[in-house]
Amino acid sequence: MTTLSFTVSGVPVAWQRTRVVTYPRLRFVNPTALTEWQDQVARVAITALRSSSWRLVGQYAVTAEFRLPMPPSWSNKKRLAMIGQPHAQKPDIDNLLKAVLEIMS
Repeated sequence: MTTLSFTVSGVPVAWQRTRVVTYPRLRFVNPTALTEWQDQVARVAITALRSSSWRLVGQYAVTAEFRLPMPPSWSNKKRLAMIGQPHAQKPDIDNLLKAVLEIMS
């Protein structure tokens, strides 16, 4: 199997449902941070695809690693205790992957 790998810089943004705004007229709005993150993922993925012979045809497997910053409100003691530990708060992995996979499809 051929591998395509790429790295997207910045803090990942979890997928969020499109919001419906009814005033002053009906429209659908995506959160700005999510749209910007997905645009960045798309640009990096397209660049990686163009520089390789890999094609998005048929089925493919995805391996993703997200690096999330520790909240600034955490104490130094808690920060030291959490080094190397898996992320266990919001955003959850499902919504992080949805944001990336939506762009890849």
